[in-house]
Amino acid sequence: MNRRLFGCILFFCTIMYGFCKPISLGDLQTHMLEKNLDISIATQELGKSRNAESEARALLYPTVDLVGSYAYFSERNRMIQMESAIKYLPTLDTFILMPTGKTKTVKLGDNDRADVGIDVAYPLTQAIVNKFNLQYRALGSSLKETQITQLENVLSFKLGMLYLQWEIARLQAKTQKRFIQQHERVYQNLQNQKESGIASRSRLLEASAKVAQSNYELVSFVNSADSIQQEIMQIAGIKDSTCEPIASSFDSSWGDPLNVAVDTLKPDLYALSIAASQFGALEKVQSGQHYPNLILTGGFRIANPGLALNDTVFMAYGMLGAQLRFTIFDGFKVKSQREQTRQNEDIVKTTRMNMYQTAQKNLVQLKSQFKKGEKQRVAAQTVYDAYAAVAADAKNSFDAGLITETDLQAALINVLKSSASLDVLLLAQKMVVLQIYFTAGRRLEF
Repeated sequence: MNRRLFGCILFFCTIMYGFCKPISLGDLQTHMLEKNLDISIATQELGKSRNAESEARALLYPTVDLVGSYAYFSERNRMIQMESAIKYLPTLDTFILMPTGKTKTVKLGDNDRADVGIDVAYPLTQAIVNKFNLQYRALGSSLKETQITQLENVLSFKLGMLYLQWEIARLQAKTQKRFIQQHERVYQNLQNQKESGIASRSRLLEASAKVAQSNYELVSFVNSADSIQQEIMQIAGIKDSTCEPIASSFDSSWGDPLNVAVDTLKPDLYALSIAASQFGALEKVQSGQHYPNLILTGGFRIANPGLALNDTVFMAYGMLGAQLRFTIFDGFKVKSQREQTRQNEDIVKTTRMNMYQTAQKNLVQLKSQFKKGEKQRVAAQTVYDAYAAVAADAKNSFDAGLITETDLQAALINVLKSSASLDVLLLAQKMVVLQIYFTAGRRLEF
């Protein structure tokens, strides 16, 4: 056996596992939810949606504007007047004012104009329609919130699955190190037996090959654990050397996975429900384009000249008005828009129904997988108990001198293999439990 190779592998494993502080799945999740960039982007999108909601709410109120202007004109306002003269009508024995047929131009006011005031406008029809727009925007914010919850759950699920895979890889690496120790003892015993002429050279070479094979598999397990660790730290946003997982026990506090049903408020399903309601609100906004557009206006002015053009002093006055605009034909544009919106709403509802049925189907399959895993775990436990009994008997036989140490090591290796298989099955069952709760729509909190 190449002892130098074995020493290098042990040194590598010491570097990988000997100086790393432990970290729990819950700590990783907390750090991930705080530092993950995808969640940060989604949170910023939520803030943007809430600002759009505030903008829509502002349209419920009238607009108030302060106005003012000043202008100088090269000419003054003019008014053309007919000249008149007083004439006596003998038939009527009276004097009357009669036009002479001539005109004259009269200049009014002065050359400049200044005014200041306040205007108030309220689009009455648009305010009514905007209530639906506000509902549409509010649903958009709720949709963003639900999408954040969904993203957090998806990332938590991915993190949990990777963490369990990390546990499995580290368990396999630790078990493999014990395999190497056991195979090393077998090799030493066979080497002693060969020198005594008891064991053949082929058996010694076979034992050496097993040690080399175990070393190769150890490197593979270490590399796998290292790759999973890097992916976990990347998702969680951790840059230090934390790499020792703490055994996760989340499944013990979540209840019986076989009693779990698909939650109708599952984030992805709930998001589709909100999206359908949002399309309904949008259809009402679009229908409002058919309403008459009535705008009420009012204001107050102080102007020079005011309403009397011949004055050259400031005058205060108020004003009220209304403007009506009614589109009687638009080429059926709005109708087409509403049809598209209704179709989108139907598509979303159908998608949600399909997703719900798929979740139910997947949940049934996962529960079946969990039941099979439990049976397999019981069988693995039986195998372990049997090998443990064999190893105990082999230890007694070795102490009595009935078998060699090589035979004892072989029995201990079988115990080690069956124990590792049982531990891996337990972690695999945790992975199934995690998939069940994720598929059912439960919020994953580790």
